Amino acid sequence: MADAPLFIILDCRQVSHVDATGARTFGALVAELSARGINIMFAGGAAGGAAQGEEGGQGGVLKALVIGFINVTVGLPSLIALAAIVFKAPVYAAYLGALCKFLFLAAGVHQLVFVLLSSQPFAIGQVQDVGLIFLSAMASSVAVIGAELGLTPEVM
Repeated sequence: MADAPLFIILDCRQVSHVDATGARTFGALVAELSARGINIMFAGGAAGGAAQGEEGGQGGVLKALVIGFINVTVGLPSLIALAAIVFKAPVYAAYLGALCKFLFLAAGVHQLVFVLLSSQPFAIGQVQDVGLIFLSAMASSVAVIGAELGLTPEVM
């Protein structure tokens, strides 16, 4: 019977991106092989190519800007819908335009902080359902409590 290999090298030249499912699968593979005493190495992936300058420079910046522009174009209608959900109380109706702009700013700051502070180079921060529900309940509570206290919409 042949001895088990000590190393396995995966050729990743054709792998340009790995999503969360792929990362978990690779992690499980590495853990299983490590338990058997086998080391796994990844060669020629996108990170290696970027380190060698294949995707760096102005081409990489232009690609990032184009992808960012597409994401903003696709995401803005979603943010408008989120603002309508969060600020659904009638007291906010006259201010929905300004509140949308505020939500755009908040989402931009959230995304910027998430990307800058993440240890993962491909990190994207998005508002989740639970956070949306929490914000909506909080905004509705402010409207109800403000009305009970006799506050005007401008004060709320």
